[in-house]
Amino acid sequence: MKRILLLMISLVLVACSRAEPEIPLPHEMPPLPTAVPRQVLPLSFALLSPTELDGDWRAAPCPDRRPFFCLYDQEDESVVASLLLTVTSLSNSPTLRDLMTAEGLELGHTPRYEDAAYRQLSRAILAELAQRDLDNVTAEMVAGREVLSLERQPVEIGPLPGLSFGHMVLEGNGAIVEYVRFYAVFDGDVLYWLTLFPGETAVFPDESTALAKMVLLEEAAAALLAQLQLPVTVADSEVERVRAELRVTVTAVHGEGFVQNLHGGELLTVLGISEDGNWWRVACPEESRATSCWLPNDTGRVRPR
Repeated sequence: MKRILLLMISLVLVACSRAEPEIPLPHEMPPLPTAVPRQVLPLSFALLSPTELDGDWRAAPCPDRRPFFCLYDQEDESVVASLLLTVTSLSNSPTLRDLMTAEGLELGHTPRYEDAAYRQLSRAILAELAQRDLDNVTAEMVAGREVLSLERQPVEIGPLPGLSFGHMVLEGNGAIVEYVRFYAVFDGDVLYWLTLFPGETAVFPDESTALAKMVLLEEAAAALLAQLQLPVTVADSEVERVRAELRVTVTAVHGEGFVQNLHGGELLTVLGISEDGNWWRVACPEESRATSCWLPNDTGRVRPR
């Protein structure tokens, strides 16, 4: 009896071992089919392409902090500062819109970039915008801290005349706990606003140390801005309309926000193409308030008609 019991147990074990599923050998994932659309970065982010700057600086899109743009020290490849580019439609900027209207400028106007009087007027408008921003920061500051304005300086981004400004926040003991520099320009449709942040988060012990540290970063940022081309150059296109082949997002004001999603089969009128050929400038959908809309020139998602 004992021998029979042992035989039955052995038969059960053999059956279980045969029923156990085979574990497949590890293998590499097959390559994606070519029909899958490639990823297209927002147009404003694409503007900030890797750039070699004077003074041992290197500038490139931050690999893990889109849409930030990083300034690197080429000696040790450390991030010494970052820039954030935001682009806002003037129709969504009531403060700037009111300042422009008060000076006789209207939305959609064609700026006279070469006109000295216009350049002076645009910087005066930005100076008032900077003051209102400083007033807001001061009003929201916690007790015991002081806000100091940074020196305002003229800047150029492409053909656009702009202004550099910012502020420092001091603790009661004189330590600098916040140092932010802004660069702003506008055309007839949008406001371009760049914010410079120091790479380190350490508190500066005093104002002189902060200024000494930041002056080098501001020089690097100014060198970078001098190479940007805003607004984006739009070339004429022989294509009159494009059709969405797959679901695709219409982006507004150079990619800083979406207007709506298109589904396969929808058509949009083409107004031009970016100089690098990567983006279609299209007529904005009627229900949107955007003034500048774009679609990626990606044949997996959008095709000429």
